[in-house]
Amino acid sequence: KDVSLSRSALGRTRAWASRIQLGLSIVLLVIIFRSAILAPYVAPYDPNAIALDQALLPPSAAHWFGNDQLGRDVLSRVIWGGRVSLFIALCAVFLAGFVGSAAGVIAGYYGGVLDAILMRCADVQFRVRARFGRRRRPQHDQHHHRAELSQLGALRACCS
Repeated sequence: KDVSLSRSALGRTRAWASRIQLGLSIVLLVIIFRSAILAPYVAPYDPNAIALDQALLPPSAAHWFGNDQLGRDVLSRVIWGGRVSLFIALCAVFLAGFVGSAAGVIAGYYGGVLDAILMRCADVQFRVRARFGRRRRPQHDQHHHRAELSQLGALRACCS
């Protein structure tokens, strides 16, 4: 019983820690998105203003990320660069959604050979992700998964 109690307590602790990580991640993403969207109002300096007398200054209270070779404030450049990156990412998401939806509608409407070709393309994408994008499970999950498989095998042997 001591082992099961400690495992349940450990599970609750991990669940609590993952909720905290999720909350902090969401807060960080909101800060990044807001600063990128509100770059003209949030950036402390003009990102393109050149001040050669302030070139390569280290981080300080005036310039949190320091200055580059031309004396431009790096924090301001990061905030404005985030705005461009956010725009490109949103365009990519909307383009992928549009193309995927159009391909799905076309495959669903016409079916046949076109549907089979599009499904093989989707199968290739899933297989590439499964082969190269797989994360390793933590050790306790592998043990739990093996236990479930052995129980399923015993159930099949019993019922057949």
